[in-house]
Parts: sequence; C-alpha cells; structure tokens
Amino acid sequence: MPFRYINDFEDFNALSINGEERAALIKLSNLSKETNVEYGQAISGDNLSRVFTSEDKSRVDIPNDVITMANLHLMHSHTNVTPFSAKDFRHMCRENVVRISVITGDDSIFSVSIGNGYRPDVNEFDEIVANIRNRVDIELLDHPDFFEWTPEERSYMAIREQAYQIARYFEWNMEGGRA
Repeated sequence: MPFRYINDFEDFNALSINGEERAALIKLSNLSKETNVEYGQAISGDNLSRVFTSEDKSRVDIPNDVITMANLHLMHSHTNVTPFSAKDFRHMCRENVVRISVITGDDSIFSVSIGNGYRPDVNEFDEIVANIRNRVDIELLDHPDFFEWTPEERSYMAIREQAYQIARYFEWNMEGGRA
C-alpha cells in the first residue's frame, strides 16, 4: 500500500465495534498470521459462531449454518492489507446480514452496515459494482502518483477506492480504525 495510506481512515467514519467484535477480529487476524489463510466468524445476537476457514489465502467461504443465522454480523480476516472486496460486500444484499467487518494483515479494521442507506438486490449490486470497477480503473490512471506505485500498490488503491465508492453509492455506513 502506498505509505501515506498506512493508518489513514480519513475517508471512513470512526470505528464503532464493541469489545467482543474487536476480540473476535483480533483472534481471526492472529490465526491468519500463523497460517497465511483467511478465517471467518459471525455474531448473531448474543451468539458467536465457531471459527471457520476454507484453507485459502484469499477467500473464506461461509458455512450454510452460519450464513442463514438472523441479524448476522459477518467477520473475517485478510492475509493482505486490503479492505473489503466487492465479493465481501455482496453479502450486504442478504436480508439477514446487518454488518460486515474485516481485519487486515496490518490490523486495520473496516466495517460496513446499511446505516441510512439501502440494501440492493444481487442484480443491481453486480451492475453497480461493474460500473464502479470501470470508473475506478480510469480514475486511478489519472492519479499523479499512479506510475510511481508498484503493481501491489496499484492493486491496493483500486480495491480501497472500489470499496469506498461501493459503500458511498449505496449510502452505507463505512467505518475504519485500528485493532
């Protein structure tokens, strides 16, 4: 990630997760640091699910018994420093998902909820995300530092900007902060 974005949450609302959520995310991050794969866990009301993994460094599938829980706060770890991917956000189309949080490899936490926004259906979401991806690619080419960034930094900036624009488009509450 470009150095100036380390610990930069200027574009995000202040992180408002509770102690149990923070502890769960830190536990997931520690597991990822030990094994270099993503882990997930969910909270439904007062119930904390088991930890789950797909044994993959770039994704974690949510088990059926977890994804169908009511009032679901989905949490997972990333093995890199990127915030949400579009695929992560896609879970916000589910009526039972109230919040999604991710902890990155540098212990940044990003969290999103509907807030005062709205929940799209999957078709609308996919169409909007495709448009945002195309727009972000063009916008990043115009960034004055684009050709100074490494390929990894370019990827980070694209993912971060896509996440920001997706949340903004649907008027979701996007938060960021340190673990």
